[in-house]
Amino acid sequence: MNLKNKFKFNIVIAGGVLAFYDNFSLAINKMINLLKNNGYLYIIGTFNSENIDTLVKFRNNYTGSNWEKGLNSFSIKTISNYLKNKKLKFTFKKFNIPFFLRKNKNPIISYTIKTKKNSKILLNGANIRMELYYLLIKK
Repeated sequence: MNLKNKFKFNIVIAGGVLAFYDNFSLAINKMINLLKNNGYLYIIGTFNSENIDTLVKFRNNYTGSNWEKGLNSFSIKTISNYLKNKKLKFTFKKFNIPFFLRKNKNPIISYTIKTKKNSKILLNGANIRMELYYLLIKK
């Protein structure tokens, strides 16, 4: 179904979706096009606080997978510049997981470890540390 012509929403919520795109603007534009004027797009995902963008392909040898996507991370700076150019209002808010996630049998699934200062680090079996943020965009 082609939603962009049929429905418009006040709120669109997306979790972890940008990590699957090599070109984040495609996903963001599709989601913004689903919004009514003055609508809100909430995205929770991995964004890099350093000005570094990563495109990641991995092969999970535990499951015998082919090369896969889903661990990309774009910098807050890159996303901010893009949204500013589109003249959209937006804000990022750091999200700290309030509980510990155990390591799964499938190690590509994210889990947390405790630091010496009793905080948490989110990582996965691909040896990637992740920072979670909420991104709120107003159309």
